Amino acid sequence: MSKCVFVTVCLCLAVLAGCGSGGTSDPTNLGSNGSGSGSGGATTLTVAPSNTRVLVGGTQQFTASEDVVWAVNSVAGGNDIVGTISSAGLYQAPNIVPFNPVITIKATSEATGSVGSVQANLGGLTGNRFAYVASASDNSIQTFTADAGTGKLQQTSTFTLAAGTAPTALAVSPNGAFLMSLNRGSNDISIYAIDAATGNLSSAGAVSVPSRPYAMVFSSTGDFAYVSCDGASTVAAFAFSVASGALTPLSDGSYVATSGKIQSLTISPDGKFLYTVNRDANQIIGLAIAADGSLSSIAGSPFAAQPGLSSIALNTGNYSGDYQFLYASSENGIEAYDRDVRSGALTYLPSATQTDAGNSPKLFRNVSDGVLVAVNPQSGGAFSHVFDYLALPPGALSPGGAPVSTGTSPVAGGWLWSDSGGTNWVYVLNRQADPTSATGSIGVYHVDHTHGLGGPAATISTDSHDPTGFVVTP
Repeated sequence: MSKCVFVTVCLCLAVLAGCGSGGTSDPTNLGSNGSGSGSGGATTLTVAPSNTRVLVGGTQQFTASEDVVWAVNSVAGGNDIVGTISSAGLYQAPNIVPFNPVITIKATSEATGSVGSVQANLGGLTGNRFAYVASASDNSIQTFTADAGTGKLQQTSTFTLAAGTAPTALAVSPNGAFLMSLNRGSNDISIYAIDAATGNLSSAGAVSVPSRPYAMVFSSTGDFAYVSCDGASTVAAFAFSVASGALTPLSDGSYVATSGKIQSLTISPDGKFLYTVNRDANQIIGLAIAADGSLSSIAGSPFAAQPGLSSIALNTGNYSGDYQFLYASSENGIEAYDRDVRSGALTYLPSATQTDAGNSPKLFRNVSDGVLVAVNPQSGGAFSHVFDYLALPPGALSPGGAPVSTGTSPVAGGWLWSDSGGTNWVYVLNRQADPTSATGSIGVYHVDHTHGLGGPAATISTDSHDPTGFVVTP
């Protein structure tokens, strides 16, 4: 069917705080106070504080009602990607915001095995959050303040590119300090410093890229950045400076395909693997990321995909099992693949295909609170599906919500994570059939892992005639 599609996927965040190998789970049974209980509810283990915001590089003291062993995203003691936690419960945030900034602090009782957990949101800014919208035909970037409580956006300025043409995609650095504009018309990336108080942009340089930059992701440690360029069949690799925002091409670090449009990108939570699509060849390419940031093909890559491949999204849940799932669009809707976290290899799961997702929907690369979002640009309209890791077969999707609507020609936007554990927000860019005579808008939708998608809660007008790029500061 031709509908605009939203798909929700449970990523074991709030309800399943740790899925193990083979799909076993470690429920935390989160209550209204953010604490969990174990041993059939006979013993309650309280963890505090709940739903707190921790700035990158900062610390937060967590406490439990008894002696416990601490973990971050089900990793004992945490790690340098999601942050570490001491035996006394002192959490040290990483120096950058990870791909999914909603992390789970888990405590396991040494005496009874009871489990309690709370969520924290990692951020790069102390005050306002900002959203940016790019328009290729207007050669401009609009700035909005973003209200994490209501999801609403308030426009503050419109910035016309001083150099570069046709900005069609945006990315923000993992520390929230720099905005990247991918300019398909001039084959370069404009780098802008973000004023933390106002969101205003100031030039911080530019870098040339191969033909027609399409998408950009940062490594899990923030040291490297990768840009797909569909005009050159390339994923270009760069060293990234979190201090200056500079992008420096890595010598012999990039991946170059023999042909085909290399477009959608996603990166594994551990930072070891990068995935992209060759849209012309219906292939998913798996790349290993070396310590120096260089890319190389993994065993079995490229992996055959179903016809109609256009985008991919990786489950970035907080569990530590041997398997995760990668999702890809197709003519049939959304396909699922098992992903071996050790080798990066993909195994197609034909029985997990979601056929209600329309024809070749565009998947959002971001995930939050167990939700994966996709839009079908062929028409306006949307619906959600909920995924359960305990379901058989693994990776399967099931219906989860009533249809909701979007504007015309919708484009995948981005996420605004709640600062207080409340509602998270997702944005869809609505382009006009005739962008020369009318401006576009932004639809605001609320999402959660239990009920999926709802809304639109608001529709925000833009000055842009063809909004195509969207990003929110962490």
